[in-house]
Amino acid sequence: MCAPLATKERAADKALSEAKGHLDQVQVRLEGAGEQPAKRGLGRPPKALMSLEQAQQAFEMASRERERLSQQRQQVKQSLLAIGQANHFVDLQGGVRRNGQPIASDIRAHIETIRTVAQHA
Repeated sequence: MCAPLATKERAADKALSEAKGHLDQVQVRLEGAGEQPAKRGLGRPPKALMSLEQAQQAFEMASRERERLSQQRQQVKQSLLAIGQANHFVDLQGGVRRNGQPIASDIRAHIETIRTVAQHA
């Protein structure tokens, strides 16, 4: 479960970096556009430049996707830690012995959280 999520997170990091690069390029082009006109060879069509608004939207989308994946990974991590704590036969906070049914129900709730994240991924 964590490996595919980590792969998607790395891909989101790359997309975010590329979107930031495009945004920076567009901003540099727009700043330099007033100084000198763009030079093209004869007969070549003008390059379609990504507008500033498009670049900002792409960057924001990549940022949101990266944040969403990061939150999912954090949820899985917290659930895995909680499963480890719920697996004890003694309540760590109260010192009371626990039987199988409360342990199983606690673990089941955390597994459902992980399953939900896995299905969305």
